[in-house]
Amino acid sequence: MFSEQDMASSMFWAPVVGLVLGLIALLPPLAGLAPHVPELRALMWIAVMAWTTRALHWDGLADCMDAWGSGARGEQFQRILKDSRCGSFGVLALVLTLLLQELSLSRIFSGSFPSAWWPALLAPAWGRANMLLLPALLPPHPVSTLGRLMAPGCTLSRAVSWFAVLFVPLLLLMGARASLITLLLSFAIQLFLYRLARRENGFNGDFLGTSCILCESSLLIAPLL
Repeated sequence: MFSEQDMASSMFWAPVVGLVLGLIALLPPLAGLAPHVPELRALMWIAVMAWTTRALHWDGLADCMDAWGSGARGEQFQRILKDSRCGSFGVLALVLTLLLQELSLSRIFSGSFPSAWWPALLAPAWGRANMLLLPALLPPHPVSTLGRLMAPGCTLSRAVSWFAVLFVPLLLLMGARASLITLLLSFAIQLFLYRLARRENGFNGDFLGTSCILCESSLLIAPLL
């Protein structure tokens, strides 16, 4: 439906889309649903995020962790990465990350609005800003589809600019400690994915989805650490 140029240029707006998604996911608690059950509010946030994005990034996390956890390399790694079936490592990654988000968000929604709720708004934008970094540092894998289409729109200057733009509200709204923890966790995630993609001759869209979900989760958990 869209040209390759459209797909690439859309990446500039990925963090803005994240802010919009964060706001949409906050609508149920803002409407007053489940005021005394923060765990349910957290589950609604996760469900809205998954529904509005067709769980695309969660699928990438499962695929990437299946391929990494298998210990395979080369062509076998790529076969597992492209396999639509979900193996044990993918299931574990999904369950543990979902539990991490549920725990973090339930604590966030236990606090008062708006002072404690900022991470739930900013996390989707932060996760999508991190999607810009890996394609700026490495070429996509030769058989990549979505990753290859998105890569030309992911420049290092654009990634750094978005990090700078988002880090200011993180500092102001979450404090220096939580912001630094977010940055360190995100750096560790990006380093892991960079080394894995370099070993496997480039990244694909599953790597970007993994980066989005894990860096989003790092911001959610940071205030609790």
